Order: sequence, then C-alpha cells, then structure tokens
Amino acid sequence: MLAGDLHEFSVAEILRLLAASSKSGMLHVDTPEHDARIELREGRIRQATTDVSRAGLARRLLGSGLVTGETLELLLGDADRLVSDLELAEMLVTGDHLGSGQVAASLREQTISAVCTLQEQRGGTFTFAPGVVDPARAAAVAIAVPEVLTVVSERTAALPRLRQRTGALGAVVTIVGPALPDADGPEDAWQLLPLIDGRRSVGELSSLWGRGEYETRTVLAHLLEAGVVDVEAAEQARVGRLLTAREHLSRLEDGLAGGPDTDASLAAGVAPDTSTRTQPDAAAASGVIDLTERRTAARMAIEPTMDVATVRRLLAGVEALA
Repeated sequence: MLAGDLHEFSVAEILRLLAASSKSGMLHVDTPEHDARIELREGRIRQATTDVSRAGLARRLLGSGLVTGETLELLLGDADRLVSDLELAEMLVTGDHLGSGQVAASLREQTISAVCTLQEQRGGTFTFAPGVVDPARAAAVAIAVPEVLTVVSERTAALPRLRQRTGALGAVVTIVGPALPDADGPEDAWQLLPLIDGRRSVGELSSLWGRGEYETRTVLAHLLEAGVVDVEAAEQARVGRLLTAREHLSRLEDGLAGGPDTDASLAAGVAPDTSTRTQPDAAAASGVIDLTERRTAARMAIEPTMDVATVRRLLAGVEALA
C-alpha cells in the first residue's frame, strides 16, 4: 500500500514511480474538489476519472454528438451500478454503437484530461491499492505513463495563457459573428457553437461539452480569434444586460400604461378615476375638428397669413392625395 499527501507529491511524480515499478492496481486521489481514480496495468494507465460518481466518457461522447441519450439509456439504464469508462467503451464497441477507433481516441482524451486536472491539485491525499487487473480490452489499449505526462505537461504550461485569453470560469460566452469554416482551427471547434446561448459560462460549457477545461478553452480561444464569440464577465454579458433592461422596461410599461394599478382597480370593481382627464367634446366625438374653436396656448399658433379657409383647403388636398 502506497499513501501520502499531495502537498508533498504531485500526481505526475506518483505515476512515474508506479510506472517505473510496473505496478498494477488502482490509484485513489482524494481532494476537496475531486474523488478521482486512475487504474494502471503493469505501469500503464488504462483509464482515469476525476469523479467516480459521474460517467466522464459518456458525458464526453454525448457532448460531442457521438452517442445519443437513447443509446446511453439502452446501455446503462438496467445497470445496478455506474459502469467505468472502460466498461462503457467495451459496451459501445461490442454493441456496434461506435467503432473501436472512435472509442479508443475518446477514452484516451478523457484519460489525459483527467490526469491534467489532477496534476494541478496541491491539496488532498492519495493511496495506491495494488491488485490484479484484467488484460486490456480491445476497445482501449493502456497508455504509457510518459506519453500521458508529456501531453499533460504541454497542456499545463498552456493553461495560464488560455485562461487569460478566455476569461474566468464564470465568464459568459456569446456568439457575435458568423461561424465560417476554418481548416486551420481545432478539429472539433464548431461542435461547441450549438451549446453557446449567451448565458452559459466558460465553466458551464466545459461541463456540458464534457471535454474538460483545456479542450474547451482551446476551442474558445480559436473562436475568439476568428471573431465568432466574445467572452465577458457575467455582469457585462449582453444577454444578461438585455434581460435586465427588458425587465426594467416591462415595469416602466406597466407603470406608465396604468398596468398593475389599473388592473387591480378593475379586478376590485372600482371605476378608474377620470376626474383629471379632459373630456372629449361633441365635435371631437363626431370626428370633426373646428379649427376656429380649438386654439389653446399649447398648440402651435397659425401664421397670420394662414387663415382658416387656407388650412381647410390644404387638409382637403392631403386627403385627396391619400
């Protein structure tokens, strides 16, 4: 049994030690944010997850559109426990739901993403329980630790720049421009667009897409550079401002139109107060306006050379044009 504190050892250091001694078993990593597991066979990583209560691979495949909810319900609906990523991979391949290449590539990315997240942890504990592990299934070949850690190192080094470019996890992403094809962009860049609704944050998109922080931020950075999306603090997000302004406008409309007060009075059977309103005279009610009798201080004065007969002729001409 190997155990220790993540303040003293990083996940990468622990994995190098286990790889050097070709260990098989399960590495448990417990932090305030994660209940993680990394399974090894003869010093190679078979699968890794940051949360044993969630189906990480299923979320990734669902967010990428590679599987449907109906397929996952078919495979997992009758299970008496949450299957591991490796078990789900085998189900997908043996049931001809996905090709072995697609499943293996997704499982590899899911494993690297989990190790990348755990490598950043500096609080918590770890334990390694050695044990016999079944031979790797055809759906997912175990990955060499140096290969995983090389990718993890590159992503860990790139994350600070990506975080600075794409904002805090709580920043809101909004589509601001047309989504034009770009052969130089990430392969899955346009898969993220349907999930962007102007309200979801960077962290929410990462969780919903199921691809992890690094992959999500990489795609967002590309979309930002292409002018397709914008990332703003939640209080500055356009949709949020628009919704707040619309709520304020609705209150103004109700108030100025006598909305709530008038509606409440009518509901109570009280007639609206019209004592201060100007009552229409008989001429106005009939639709005829006598210009000789409707002069008030508030109206524009008629030019001295513009007599009533001239005005009436002008009105008649306008009506004829209509």
